[in-house]
Amino acid sequence: QFVGVDGAEARHNYLHGLNHGIMYWGGDSNKDIRDRNTPRWVRNVVIADNDCSDTVIGSCYWGSMGDHIQYLRNKAHRCGDACLDIEGDVHDLVDGNTVIDGNLGILMRNWDLEYRNNTIESTNTGEPLVHLSNNTSSADQNLDLYMHDNVFRCTDPRTVCRIEYQDIGNFRFIHNKVLNGVMHPYDKGQQGTDI
Repeated sequence: QFVGVDGAEARHNYLHGLNHGIMYWGGDSNKDIRDRNTPRWVRNVVIADNDCSDTVIGSCYWGSMGDHIQYLRNKAHRCGDACLDIEGDVHDLVDGNTVIDGNLGILMRNWDLEYRNNTIESTNTGEPLVHLSNNTSSADQNLDLYMHDNVFRCTDPRTVCRIEYQDIGNFRFIHNKVLNGVMHPYDKGQQGTDI
């Protein structure tokens, strides 16, 4: 776990059957963030070319309040929580990662995040392929998310997996390939949009 660092790397690790995978802590995104300019105490971290599977209770890759974090070409399989989970970050890049039978969690209070060239697939329709959440109910607290050139796949053709979203400002979802998926508002009672 990275805590209070500026400039660090986690590369070429094999993690299997642990409680959690690679984590960083730059503050508590539930209560420490006032806006996108709030200081983050973990900055300029590269998490690349790691292989993580079968976490018992947590994520393979998880972080809170990072600044300029890069997730590059990582693999994640069967996670106890969202496989790649980002909370309260700014200026992150998530590029070329593969998540199998897990999901991508992008939770509250993120600004300027880019997700590209990732593959997210699952056989479990009970869990979303992607969960874009915002517990503040304010779109300016989850702003400038750009997802492009990704593949989202529900591997069982008889079922449909969800891409869930809630209160996001300037959300761009462009040139993605979605197989057996539906865009679905996270708020209960709203209708989804087949894509």
